Amino acid sequence: MSKIIPIITSAPIQYSFDGLDMYDAFDLVSKGLKDAPLTENAIDILKNHQFNFDLKKIDTIFTAEKGQTVATAELFIKLGLTPNAKIIPTQLLNGIRFSMQDLVSKERFLSLPQDKALSLARKIFITKLYENNLEESLEDLQKRMDSLIYLLKQNKKEIFCISHAFYMKLFEIYLKDREAFDKLETLQRAFNPNQKPYEPLSGFDCEI
Repeated sequence: MSKIIPIITSAPIQYSFDGLDMYDAFDLVSKGLKDAPLTENAIDILKNHQFNFDLKKIDTIFTAEKGQTVATAELFIKLGLTPNAKIIPTQLLNGIRFSMQDLVSKERFLSLPQDKALSLARKIFITKLYENNLEESLEDLQKRMDSLIYLLKQNKKEIFCISHAFYMKLFEIYLKDREAFDKLETLQRAFNPNQKPYEPLSGFDCEI
């Protein structure tokens, strides 16, 4: 019998912080050297967000090992939205590490309108991932996703997950069609770099 497990992104984050512009902030976060702080209005946004699952029944919130996903889970509990939940961080929900310099130069990124710059970065990200030119190989990524599927299948509690958008989008694709990872063109089309993967606190239902 299959079960449905919601997987969502964090509450909204600050795209620039500590006096850094977006490019440098993204670079430090994507390398795992800095955690992106939540926005000042994250609490209000979380309070008012309409979720498609019963928060009160949640026993466990799986998150990435640190950063905005853990901070968001802590807000769920602090606000009493999931009063009985325990937070369990796992590397299986970590984002995919990369350097902005490996995707696009700062000069090029800042010369483009923000939406165009982000689309370009996403497109090159997928290409680099497929070509095994990121810290995590495509094969290792698929093994990690297989381990996540196993973890979720074995868990008998009422749960949901909070993860990072790029990883989530790839996981969603993997669940629907593993063969999409066999060709770059198919993976690019499924990932759709011209579109933001998810809005804050949104995601998809994982059926396993």
